[in-house]
Amino acid sequence: MEGKFSCPGCGEKFISTQRVERHLQVKHGIKVESEQLTFKDMKSFRQWKSEYEKENKLYYSFGNVRRPKRGSVPDPSTPKATFNIQCRVCGPWCPSRMVAKEYETLVELSFWKTHTGQLYRERKQREETENKFSDSDSDTPLLDEPPKIVRLIGYVENILYILKTSNYTDSQCLAMALSANKLGELALQGEYKDLSP
Repeated sequence: MEGKFSCPGCGEKFISTQRVERHLQVKHGIKVESEQLTFKDMKSFRQWKSEYEKENKLYYSFGNVRRPKRGSVPDPSTPKATFNIQCRVCGPWCPSRMVAKEYETLVELSFWKTHTGQLYRERKQREETENKFSDSDSDTPLLDEPPKIVRLIGYVENILYILKTSNYTDSQCLAMALSANKLGELALQGEYKDLSP
């Protein structure tokens, strides 16, 4: 069964937000942070939300609202309404969201603060780069650059991606970066012929 929630980093689909959050933590090293807030009423919550959006240059839109069935006996422990509020700035799906529960005397907010817009943009950029370089096998010259420079750029981008998404130690990352830098110098001098990874 294919889910409706896509990982912003790799596009894998999941059936629940909890599974995407687990995937983000395990595969991409991103822990989704959350906090609980309380407001005296909906007006103070909406004011806080507006200020937060303005300060952080974000936008959260109200989605579906759940209310108790009509005719049911009011229970003070049951919210009058539950509002699902989703971030709409960071790509197709972002773990940052709010669930506001409105009670008679207060509003309780569960707020997931972590955004993945950068991860989504990196994925899209990576896909565009892969498409660009997969077209390099054709007879059309790519970017008017010599083939070895094009291969070098692709190789360095691969190293940067691996460094960003792996659990290498700082010393391993430094060694790989220095190695990539040396390959680049050799290629520019014409001393290194094959830059295949």
